Amino acid sequence: MAEQNKMISCPICGAENSATAAYCSDCGALLNPEMKKKAGKQANAGTGTGNKQSKRGVKSGSNPEKTALVTLIVFVVLALIALISSGVFDSPSEIDAHAGHNHPPGQHDAPQNQLGSGTQINTDIMNMEKQLSENPDNLELKLQLAHAYFDAGNFEKAIPLYKDYLVKKPGVPDVLVDLGVCFFNKNDLTQAEDYFKQALTADPKHQIAHLNMGVVNLTNNKMDIANDWLTKAIAIDPNSNAAKQAQNLIEKNKK
Repeated sequence: MAEQNKMISCPICGAENSATAAYCSDCGALLNPEMKKKAGKQANAGTGTGNKQSKRGVKSGSNPEKTALVTLIVFVVLALIALISSGVFDSPSEIDAHAGHNHPPGQHDAPQNQLGSGTQINTDIMNMEKQLSENPDNLELKLQLAHAYFDAGNFEKAIPLYKDYLVKKPGVPDVLVDLGVCFFNKNDLTQAEDYFKQALTADPKHQIAHLNMGVVNLTNNKMDIANDWLTKAIAIDPNSNAAKQAQNLIEKNKK
């Protein structure tokens, strides 16, 4: 009993503890190695297993900082999954070299000969010209530059590029149609019609080529022949823009 009432001071924090205590009740420092051994033997005798608790005892409750970190990680992972699903990290899709082309004759995006009239040349065209001068055998670059000239209304520069492309890749219907439109805009209806026919030989179902044949014959005042071509163009794909244009031309020439 006297031993239990005796008090000892902790050598670390100075707190008063029972002489029978193995660890300080305040800071957990070791007070009496002999009492530690005794307490361990008693615990093993009572439970059959060693007591693996730390000197400071088992901590209870959650750690707010750890919980916040886990929540942040979950949020970031979910955000990444959402971005990946939306296609943000997908590689850019390949540009369609023919996008916006195969216009009906007379339809282009800028006044004719814009690049030859002394106005400022588009930076993209200048870059393509430079690249092509350094790599004159790059067919796809040559075709892109031809399209750029076409859209600028400079058919004089577009024509030789289209022709060079066809030398290496003959019979490409889209390029044949664009070349025919160039000649149409130069009022050379004979060559325009010839290239449209070549396109139809390569692809008998080429709708724009049918439409353009109708336009050429309308320009030549061959109304019946023009209506036949326009009707065929509509039949290929009645819901397309080309079909709507063909129908408008038929209606217009009924008046």
